[in-house]
Order: sequence, then structure tokens, then C-alpha cells
Amino acid sequence: MATTDLGFPSDWDVNQGQLVHSNVPEKIYREYAHLRKICPVAHVDAHGGYWILTKYEDVKNVSSDNSTFVSSKCAVVPADPRGIRRPPLKFDGKEHVPYRTAVDRTLKPARLRRLEPLLRKHAEDELNILLERGHGDIYEEFGAKFSGWVEKEWLNLDEVDSQKLSATITPFVTAWRTQDWGLVKSSSDGFYEIAQRVIASRKKKLLNPEEDPASSLLSERDDHGNMLDDFNLVRGCIRQILIVAMVAPSIVIAAMTKHLSEDKELQNQLRNDRSLIPAAIEEFIRLYVPYRGFARTAIHDVEISATRVPQDELFTRRPTVIRTISLSPTSSSSAVKTLIHIWDSDEEGIAVLGWQWHK
Repeated sequence: MATTDLGFPSDWDVNQGQLVHSNVPEKIYREYAHLRKICPVAHVDAHGGYWILTKYEDVKNVSSDNSTFVSSKCAVVPADPRGIRRPPLKFDGKEHVPYRTAVDRTLKPARLRRLEPLLRKHAEDELNILLERGHGDIYEEFGAKFSGWVEKEWLNLDEVDSQKLSATITPFVTAWRTQDWGLVKSSSDGFYEIAQRVIASRKKKLLNPEEDPASSLLSERDDHGNMLDDFNLVRGCIRQILIVAMVAPSIVIAAMTKHLSEDKELQNQLRNDRSLIPAAIEEFIRLYVPYRGFARTAIHDVEISATRVPQDELFTRRPTVIRTISLSPTSSSSAVKTLIHIWDSDEEGIAVLGWQWHK
């Protein structure tokens, strides 16, 4: 690879790069910018081999073309070595629909409004512990605990399973990041136990499907009119909900906190005009999306940004790679426009994606 104006050596190798081995966003974004200029679709040897997409249009096209790029072969990199397909992440098309429908049913605005005061109280209680002490770990002592409360209220967990969930998530995340597959399995067994108890309880007494994910899943039918099978309900969907809804929010909360601690101007802007907070949260989620390894697989040979990729090869996608956040209120409504700057192939490494409306 040739040297670019970003100061990379001519023998720079993506396989030794920060975007493969580092967890520091600034270093990763810098290498994404480098790759956009010289090799926008790059192959990485780690984890059995996969392709990195670095350009916005390529990420958008692969993510939206469900007939060519599928999730059923591999949903994340690194993949679970056991190769188990679990819904909804590793199901495509008609297989995916009933699980997504059942989960979405419990996330309607009316239910979220009913949950809001409960969740606000949990957030205040957990945060006050750190504030009174004067210090703390925002990931473990707030993010993970608050996410556990969200799971409890949304899934209607009892106190025992709620506490077990909070205690299990950190060992699981650590094991996955260090690829300690033995510990991954033992930690994962805790999620299975919770899922089994939840499904067994709802079979005895079904709750309102509009307010209980397990009851909603038990009420759902596949495209042949059959109930969803227990294996996919317990070892698949409910377990996956337990993990994903604990891991992602905790990481994003910690990342947002760190960002705001270093950007006092933005912090003060949001304190002084709280109407900007919803838009800021959306941009933080884009900026610190916690899964840089979400994957799709091509079902036939494809060409992306002049690179030929064979059938059955994995692509990893970040929805966007955002460099800065700029917020400004509109004069005519309470909506907020957010200007997103994305590292792209222009001379300075920045291109404006455009105005995005947030209500």
C-alpha cells in the first residue's frame, strides 16, 4: 500500500492495524480514513478472514440488499465457534419476520411512555450512588446496572433473574472480547437458565403480548401458521435479547460519558438546551455503535468499489463513521437538525452526509 497524506508508511498492513487490534475510536477512525483513500474494501485475515467496508455508500448498499447479503451464515465477527443459528440476528426473510414482529409489538410508544417513569427512577437511583461517592465506573456501576433494570421492566423479570442477569453480563463480555470460549459458554449458560424460566412461566400464565416479549413470542406464528419452537425461543431469541440489550447500552453509555467529559462545549450546549438531547443521543449511537463486527455474507460473487469478492465471504459493516457532531435548533419547530460529518474520500477526509431530522 502506498504512502498517503495521512502519514502511513508504505508497508502498512491492515492485519497489524489499530482497527483490527485496538479499542480506541480515534485510532480506528484514522485507519478507516486511510483505507478509504487506498483500499476501500480491505481483507483482514483474523477470525477466519473477512472484508472491511469503509465507504458510506458500500455500507448502505450491503446493509439494504437483503437478497444478496444475508445474516444467516454469520451475524458477528468473531463468530461463535459452535456455529449455532439463533433468531432473530441469524435468521433472514420469512424466518426473521415473526421474531421481529413479536419483539416490536412490545416496544410501541404507548408502552414506552408507561415504562419511562420507572426507568427514570432507576437511572436516578443508580447514578446518585456514584454522585454521592464522588467517583465510580460508569460502565459497570451505572451502565450495566441500569441496563439490567431496563431488562427487568421490559421483560417482566423477577428479582432473582434480574440480579443474575446483572451479575452474568460482565464476565460474558470479557470472555467474548478475550475469546475465552470456555468462559463464554459457562457465562452463556446463565442466560439460558433465565430464558428457560421466563418461557416456562409464560406458558403457565400468558401475560399481555403488548407488554411482555416472551408472551408476544409465544403468541406469534410463523409463515406456515405454526408456533415458534422452544429451541429458538429459549436458546435463541430470549437469550439473545438478554445479552444484546445488556451489552450494547452499557458500552454506548460509557462512550457517551467519556466523550462529553472531554468535550465541555458540547456538554454545556446540551445542559443549556435540553431539547437537543434526543438528537445528540442518536448521533452518539452512530458515533459509538458498539458492534464494529456485525457481518453479512454474499450469496454469490460481487464487486464492491472495484474489488471482486467471492461468494460466501464475510463483510463487516459500521453504519457510519462519524467525526464530529454539530447541533442547532430550528426556528419553526421543536425538531432538531443534526449535521453529520463523515470521513470520506475528499481531500481533507471529511464529507457532509447531510441534514437529518430528529423528532
